[in-house]
Amino acid sequence: MAEFVNLISKSSKPHAYNESTDGDLAGFVKDAFTLRTLVCAGAALQVVLFAIVPPRVAAAPAVAGLLYTIILTALQTANVVPYRAAEIRIPGKTSAQLPSRATGGFGSTPAAEPLVVFHLALRISHPLGLLAPGAPTIMQHFQAINNSCLKEAEKWGLMGFSHWREGGQGSNNTLMLVYYFRDIEGLNAFAHDETHRKGWDWLVKSKYPHIGFMHEAFSVDKGAYESIYQNFPPTLMGNITMKVNDEGSGGAEKWVRPIVSADKGALRSQFGRMRKSAGREHEAYGY
Repeated sequence: MAEFVNLISKSSKPHAYNESTDGDLAGFVKDAFTLRTLVCAGAALQVVLFAIVPPRVAAAPAVAGLLYTIILTALQTANVVPYRAAEIRIPGKTSAQLPSRATGGFGSTPAAEPLVVFHLALRISHPLGLLAPGAPTIMQHFQAINNSCLKEAEKWGLMGFSHWREGGQGSNNTLMLVYYFRDIEGLNAFAHDETHRKGWDWLVKSKYPHIGFMHEAFSVDKGAYESIYQNFPPTLMGNITMKVNDEGSGGAEKWVRPIVSADKGALRSQFGRMRKSAGREHEAYGY
């Protein structure tokens, strides 16, 4: 079989992750309030404006904001103004496959390398959200743990991470980080790092019943995982980066993103991506 085709060029430096969770914290704050609360707050602000300035002036911010949104949407729909969500997507079917660290190549065998998936999450079950007792402190620990993990990524075999927030509750009060490690030993070493221990020790000793902390770890063997993305930007495992000795550059150190084409061969089907078939199952459906 032909070697898998990488769709993102190798780089001389690692993928630039946003090490800060500030953007997620902004969403965390917003989502801590119900839609009813946000609408009422906006209505109250509008009432105040009408009470202190002429009606035409008071209505101007809301009207201007609405017009801006309508015009921008129209221009993006007409392809006059770029739409970022469309720009960052990768057309067609793709899959995340880990390259060889020794050569930088992807080979032709799906799921050729093992990996560890680690979910680390924080939950604040309190009406005050981030203003609850102890919440600012645990958020500082959470940020410090993430920064420490990224700083020592090569030491612990961290390949990448993503931020996610829970959307199944009345308010999205769970913030989760999804990490990808090369092996369980690296994850265990990270868990016993001083920064991680400080956060855990504080949580245990503080005894705040409304602050929750959890993790899940999955040690996945070769051939026991698969991924498929259709017109999707690099996400989760597809958004990691690995340092390799690039054979095509005389063994130079390069950084590789794992996105490869899944339009042909074994990567076309789930069983193919898990080495259980040749990937021809979809031929029965005409594609």
